[in-house]
Amino acid sequence: MKNIFITGITSYLGKNLLNKLDQHNVYGLINKTHLYPKKNFVPLNLNLDDLNLFFNQKDIDTVIHLASNSSGFYEDNIESLINVNVQLSNKILQATKNSTVKKVIYSGSYLQNVKQNPLNFYSISKQIFENLLENFTVKNNIQSVSIQFGDIFGKGDSRDKLIPYLLTNEDKSQVKFKSNGLGCFSPIHISDATNLIISEIESPFINKFEKKIGFTKIISVKEFVHLYKKIRSKSFKSIFNKEDPVEERVINFKGTYYVPEISLEKSISEL
Repeated sequence: MKNIFITGITSYLGKNLLNKLDQHNVYGLINKTHLYPKKNFVPLNLNLDDLNLFFNQKDIDTVIHLASNSSGFYEDNIESLINVNVQLSNKILQATKNSTVKKVIYSGSYLQNVKQNPLNFYSISKQIFENLLENFTVKNNIQSVSIQFGDIFGKGDSRDKLIPYLLTNEDKSQVKFKSNGLGCFSPIHISDATNLIISEIESPFINKFEKKIGFTKIISVKEFVHLYKKIRSKSFKSIFNKEDPVEERVINFKGTYYVPEISLEKSISEL
């Protein structure tokens, strides 16, 4: 049994992960959203300046950092992206110094592997912290991993995301999209995402930084919508926004994509 501290515990990924951690003591940092305590879970509203003391008092050995800001990708949201994805993240990381924490698991993004035009500041902010994490790991004798996740989906997802939107509108004669459909998409089921994190929790300690792939083959939004309609036998007309300035993404990823435990066809059909 480990003592685990999680940021972003109220997120879709965080709540689903918590449901799979019954064998561990879990402490979750909450902000505005309320979560009820459980036998093995304590919700916390902590001042970040008190984190180091908390880590030592509760003998925390694993920090899982899921919290991030993805509300805006471009110039008008730079300050907010930096404040959350870099400065807040680094403050949590620095709190592990001289503490019982031996492992940090970070939720990265597959967008860090995609060249985009116009430039995406969200992916830049995520990459900045990943670089900080790698440098910190070597100097402070901890283990860290950045799992670069794709577009997570699954049952009970009410976020303003593509798949929940499709589920809500799939029986209409036509479905309108805000984008032109040329943006990239990499679907990964919530069970695969949580299992990847659990695998890292249970892995033996090694003093090094690792980057793990948590995204499937990157395709365009248009391609995914076509697949979705085929899998769920839907016939709505897709109307994409031709005025959207986003250009087709040039994929920069040269590695091996994550192979999901459940096929896309099965996971989409069972939603």
